[in-house]
Amino acid sequence: MRWWKLAWLDLSSFRLTDKGASGGARGNVGHRSDLHGLEKTLKQVQDLHAKFSLLSFCDVLYMAAALALEEMGLSPVPIIYGRLDDEMGDRDEEARPEAPDFEGPEYEKPDGNPGAGNEETEEDKAAEKEEQAEGGDEVEAAPKEKQIKASKAQLTVRLERMSLTDREQVVLVGMYIAMKARSTNPSATISNACLHNFVQGQDRLSDTDRHQQDEIFKGQTSPACSTLMSSKHLQDDVRRLASSNDLFLIEAKALMAKLFALGATFNPQEGIYL
Repeated sequence: MRWWKLAWLDLSSFRLTDKGASGGARGNVGHRSDLHGLEKTLKQVQDLHAKFSLLSFCDVLYMAAALALEEMGLSPVPIIYGRLDDEMGDRDEEARPEAPDFEGPEYEKPDGNPGAGNEETEEDKAAEKEEQAEGGDEVEAAPKEKQIKASKAQLTVRLERMSLTDREQVVLVGMYIAMKARSTNPSATISNACLHNFVQGQDRLSDTDRHQQDEIFKGQTSPACSTLMSSKHLQDDVRRLASSNDLFLIEAKALMAKLFALGATFNPQEGIYL
C-alpha cells in the first residue's frame, strides 16, 4: 500500500492539458513535507530508477505502483508511459510559498517527526498561565488550530494540482466521506443531506448517523476535510449538492470520468487509484 500512497500523492504529475509525452513527476513527491513517512519508499523508487536510467522517474514510479497492485490481486491499471520528468528535489520554497511545511515547535513530537504532533510551545504555556491568572479557564488551542489550518492548506493545494474545480473538490470530499462510511459499515446508505451535516459538524443527526460520524472522522485528514468544506467559497456548492441525491450522483459520475481520463481505476474495497 505504501507504493500506492506514493503514486496517489503524485497524481498531480499529470496535467489534463498535457496528457501524452509530457507532464512528468512534478507532483507532491517533489515536496518533502508531503511525504509523511513515505521517504523510504521514495528512496526505493529512486534506487530502482538508477538501474533503469533510460526510463523516466515518473514511469518507474507508476510501473512499481502497477506491479504492487497486481501483487495484491487487484485489477491492472491502464498507464500511459513515455512521460517526461520535471526537475526533482525539494520545491517547497520555490513553487509552493503558501503551502505549510509543518515545521516549528508547535508541530514537533518528542521523536522529532514533523507534522505529527501539536506540542505546546513556551509561548503557549506563558499565554495559558496569564489567562489562568486573569481567571480564565479556557485552554489555549492555537497549536491544534494551526495544524488543522495547515492541513486544510495542504489539502487545498493538492486538489488544485489535480485541476479540480471548487464543485469537484466538494464532490471528491463527499465521495471520500461516503466511501469511509461504507468501509466501516458496508450496508450503510448515507444521504447527501447527512453528508452536509457531517462536514458542517451540525447536530441534526440520528443515533446511527452519530455513530457513523464518529467512525468516519477518526482519520487524521478529517479536520482538514471538515475545515475545507466549511470554507465560505464552497458553501453554495455544498448546499446545492447536499440538497439533491441525483445532482450529487451526476457530479460524482462526471468527476470519476475525469479521473478515469487520467488513467485512474476504482476498486470498491480500496478506492480510487492512478
